[in-house]
Order: sequence, then structure tokens, then C-alpha cells
Amino acid sequence: MNRRLELHIDHPGLHEITKQVQAVVKESGVDDGLCTVFVQHTSAGVIINEGADPAVRRDLEAWLARLVPEGDDLYTHNDEGPDDMPSHIRAMLTGVSEEFVLKNDLRIEATRFRMELLRDKQVTVGRLDSRVS
Repeated sequence: MNRRLELHIDHPGLHEITKQVQAVVKESGVDDGLCTVFVQHTSAGVIINEGADPAVRRDLEAWLARLVPEGDDLYTHNDEGPDDMPSHIRAMLTGVSEEFVLKNDLRIEATRFRMELLRDKQVTVGRLDSRVS
């Protein structure tokens, strides 16, 4: 079963999408299974990481920017600007998909399922270029 979640992210950075993913899973009616979150854009990535402290996202963004800086003379692919190749490398580092278990949990009355993310985890999509649209 496939469901599509369409996101419009107008600025670079890491953006939490946990609630949107939960809504898609709930609408699907699947109680037990595996959920794969996959991003198609070549300048985007997806991670599951710490969600309790917003500083984690800021630190990850800073780490990615330092690890893969824009404007490095090493890059020859720059068709869409100086952030083009760095965004592809950042997507490779973050990955383009994440998976997690869906498990029926009758103890949670509000929903029919529980996303088996460890406490304080979140699903985050990264727009890894530096252009604002």
C-alpha cells in the first residue's frame, strides 16, 4: 500500500514532519506494518532523530553546512548554483528514506496504532540547498 504526502517547503533547513506522517498512516488504516518515508527530490533528505530539543536540528544543520560547505573549488557540478553539489552530498549523507514499525496498541485510545519511534524522536525532512523559494 502506498500513500503520498506532498510537502511544500519554501526555505532551507531541517523541518519536522512527524504529525503529517502520523496523519497519513492513520488515514491508511494500517495497524501493524512498516512505514517507509522516502523523499524524491535530489536536494532533500530525511532523518529520524531527537525531537525534544530544537537545538538538535540547529546543530545538525550547522554540522551539515560545515561538513559540506558551499563554494568549494572541488565541486564541478554547479548547474543550479553554488549550493547544487553540496545539497546532493548532504542528501547522500542524510539518506533519502527512513523506515519505522507500526504496531497496534490498544492502550492508546486516541489512535489505532503507535508509530514505533522511541520517545522524543521525530521524522525530519531536510531541504538541503540554500535557495529560498
